[in-house]
Parts: sequence; structure tokens; C-alpha cells
Amino acid sequence: METKYYNNDTAIPVIVEAAGLYKRNLLNKSILFITKQNNDLVSYKVDFKAFNFLHFFGIKTELSAEEFFKRASKSRLSPKDFIIKNKKYTTYKIDIVLEAVSVNLNAKTIGDFGSQGIKIEADLGVGNVAYTMTLRRFKQGANNCYPVGILKSDVRSEVYPHSPVLAVLSKNIKDKKYSICTYKSKNINFEKIHIPKELSSVITEELLQELKPNIKPENQD
Repeated sequence: METKYYNNDTAIPVIVEAAGLYKRNLLNKSILFITKQNNDLVSYKVDFKAFNFLHFFGIKTELSAEEFFKRASKSRLSPKDFIIKNKKYTTYKIDIVLEAVSVNLNAKTIGDFGSQGIKIEADLGVGNVAYTMTLRRFKQGANNCYPVGILKSDVRSEVYPHSPVLAVLSKNIKDKKYSICTYKSKNINFEKIHIPKELSSVITEELLQELKPNIKPENQD
């Protein structure tokens, strides 16, 4: 059966839908992925801005990344606004972009990125069996990141070692503390896990009580 690739006309409805989800789930938000390594909780913060959206498609445009997102989010994107250089490559991305822009709701695994395929400059990968979102660190060794792309591949084949995502927290980038939990693994009981002060200090007391209702958190400065 011949594979049907996206062209500009067929890609636009998906890009527009993805922009709406991105605006609702990720735009101008810091998303905190919490995992466990060597019996300790570890967190990775990812900041999502308007200009990051363009990198999910592998397309060329003379528009600024911000303008591309603005037009997509307002359903004003035109076939003349971009060029699909590699239909196969872009089709793979469009196939999973709606899942990827809901990473705050469906991420299951995170880890150091080490793709066995094409060379991609990325430090980390997060996602599930359907996709991998690639991330770069703002500074070497830090756990503050930004998204650089998406792949149509099981994240467990792209990262090593891979760690399960235990919870995902969300806040506006300008806010100091996380106030919303968008995902919590059914396989984890936070009542039995120590939340270190460096993590509890960036979570609101209300959310801490939601995660650990029967345990008093450490004093926060």
C-alpha cells in the first residue's frame, strides 16, 4: 500500500489543531517532569515558548517562528506560508504532533537522548510509545531545558537509561511555584516517597498536600 504524504493543503488542518493544543497545554508554561533515579526524585523543567512550535514540523518558512505560530493558532496559516522540503520526514512528524503537544498529559518516560538513527543535537528525550520529544539543556549539566523537535518513535528506544515519569507539574513561566499536576502515575504512591526540599520549595503548599495529603511537607523558606 502506497504511503500518503502530507502536502501543504493537507498539513494545515493538523498544524492548526496542534497550535490550539499547544496554546492550551504548553504555551508560556514551565512543565516539570518528575522521575526517580537511584531511589531519589529527580525533576526536569522544560520551558515552552511560541517560537518552539515551528521546530515540531521540519518545514521551511520565511515567517518568524513566532509569526508562524500566531497564524496557525488563529487558523490563518496559508499554503504559501511554508515549504515542505521532505514529505516523508514531515509526514512522520505530523502523524504524532497532536500527541506530542499533549506531553504534559501523556509522557511516560524520560532519559538521556542517544538516537541510533539520524544525528540530532539533543540532550534528553521525553514521551511515550508513540513519540519522542527531544530537549536541549539551557546550560550543560542543568536540568532546565527547551524543546527542539519530535520523532515518530518509542521514546524507550531513543533514551538511555530511561526512567518512568512519575508526575508532571505545570505553571506559567513567570510564576515561582508549580500549582497544577497534569499527570500522576498510577504506579507511584507519593505518601511513601520523600520529596526533597529543593523540589518541595518550588511547589505550592496546596499542590504538595494534593500529592501527599497525609504527610506534612518540609518547612519551606
